[in-house]
Amino acid sequence: MRLSTFSSTDECLFYVEAKRLKEKDNGLLSRYVDTGIDNYLTKKYPYGILVGYLIKGDVDATIGNINTILKKKNRINEVLSRKIHPIHNQYFESTHPDFGIISHFVFDFTV
Repeated sequence: MRLSTFSSTDECLFYVEAKRLKEKDNGLLSRYVDTGIDNYLTKKYPYGILVGYLIKGDVDATIGNINTILKKKNRINEVLSRKIHPIHNQYFESTHPDFGIISHFVFDFTV
């Protein structure tokens, strides 16, 4: 997203990486890590949020499966953990040593 005006050259950039998610689809879950989380860690996107569109399954089980993938990659310190957010109840954060915190919002389209 880009916020700019006609009267100034200043602009604000905010990145939103969005991915489809299915609880039991390892391809989509691995993609969430490899081209979602890792796009921030490689500085393709220097800041922003990750959005997961859950189209099949349970939110917590899906996050658990993403965490399993991270653990298999020896990235146990980067697992997603549920946090409280004032505007969305399916909010998670992950902490990364050379990057900081990534915010994850999951939108449940299964209901």
